[in-house]
Amino acid sequence: MSRVGINELFDESRFPSGWSAMPLLFYFPLGLALATVRFFIGFQAYLAASLLPQLTLIRSFVLRSMSLVLGIVVQQESPGNRDKSVKVIVANYLTPFDHLAMHLVEGTVTPNSWGWPSSLGEAIGVMDLGVKQGSESLIQNAASHLMKPTAAPLFAQPEGGSTNGKKGLLKFGTWPFSLGSACTSVQPVALSVWRPGITDLAPSPLASRPWMDLFWFLFVPFTLFTVRYLPCVQKKEGETTEEFSDRVQELVAANLNLMPTKYTAADKAEHEKRHLLELARASLTPSPSPVVASQNINRNRIRAPMSLASSSEIQRMARQVKEVLPHVPMDAITRDLVRTRSVDVTIANILEGQVAFQPEPATPAAPPVATKLGTKFSPTCSTPSTPSTSPLSSSLDTSAPSFPKTANERMLSFQQRKDRLIENARRKYIEKNGLKIAGFNC
Repeated sequence: MSRVGINELFDESRFPSGWSAMPLLFYFPLGLALATVRFFIGFQAYLAASLLPQLTLIRSFVLRSMSLVLGIVVQQESPGNRDKSVKVIVANYLTPFDHLAMHLVEGTVTPNSWGWPSSLGEAIGVMDLGVKQGSESLIQNAASHLMKPTAAPLFAQPEGGSTNGKKGLLKFGTWPFSLGSACTSVQPVALSVWRPGITDLAPSPLASRPWMDLFWFLFVPFTLFTVRYLPCVQKKEGETTEEFSDRVQELVAANLNLMPTKYTAADKAEHEKRHLLELARASLTPSPSPVVASQNINRNRIRAPMSLASSSEIQRMARQVKEVLPHVPMDAITRDLVRTRSVDVTIANILEGQVAFQPEPATPAAPPVATKLGTKFSPTCSTPSTPSTSPLSSSLDTSAPSFPKTANERMLSFQQRKDRLIENARRKYIEKNGLKIAGFNC
């Protein structure tokens, strides 16, 4: 049944886009003044309607007159289908003020789901039927109201939420069709709303609030409500309440040339939450201004020489690692340095086997390693000056014999120990991988 996407049921923006919004800009000052004047007139209409008795001819005349001043115009179509004996009128949901249009022509009352004050609710045809207490309380109070001999007709909008009236209807709720003997038949009504092209504003877009809709009702020249009466629908024998509501939904949708859907008011609430989240994300990530865009261009221009400097730094560090571990390919060293940005960490990763590579062939002879002390570590098997100490055991000892007293001596001792650590790393790597290098393993 629901071949219409849920996003097609609602207007996300109240205002037209493109060139069609130009007339609205010229009309805006006049609309603002009109809304201000109508606000004070509407307040006086409320006072007059609240003081007059319920459903009197005088009160009806006052409400109709004030509604014309406020820009709410109601026209009726197919009045011959209206059965005055049927006390439940069911219609689609377009704006938060649909009930006011029906109250003007039928004197109906509707459940107070907006929290209007009781005095104001009576003036605009809203009655407290226990909506906040749940559906059971609503059904019980509505049935009790209809059992009264002089009860005003009950106006219900079973969709539970407004749509744009362009693609489809929300699924009808079952409460207006669950009133027992008080509701064996209902009077379907097809509502439509029209505004002049110069102010073609969406009456109730997604995530709108009733007070915002009220302002734009006062702003536009007028809003035309068309009330089209459809033939009364009676509940069939053995028909469930849901089947009854679906049948009425299909009738109203067919008359409006809309698609009856399975989307509910709860689905609309979830869609509205997602819409508000998208708006919040868009506001947190605004498009860059021309100044910010130029700054980004300048940053991109600066990044190029910085990346070249970073590449040369990686190459310099790679050569240092290559001096310690000559049999590791340069590409493997560079790959790990890009990740670690540290000579020591890369050497440790290679020695611990965390870097995969294919060892390069051994060179015939390794050049001597010079230190800042002027001494040379010759990679030969000749006996050092101390016969009782082997080259390996002497080089493995990296501890300082004593703490130097001056800064120069401490720096000198540090360089010596650093050179011995590098030599030890080379020896450990050669022994671990079983390499045959002239001068290290004879």
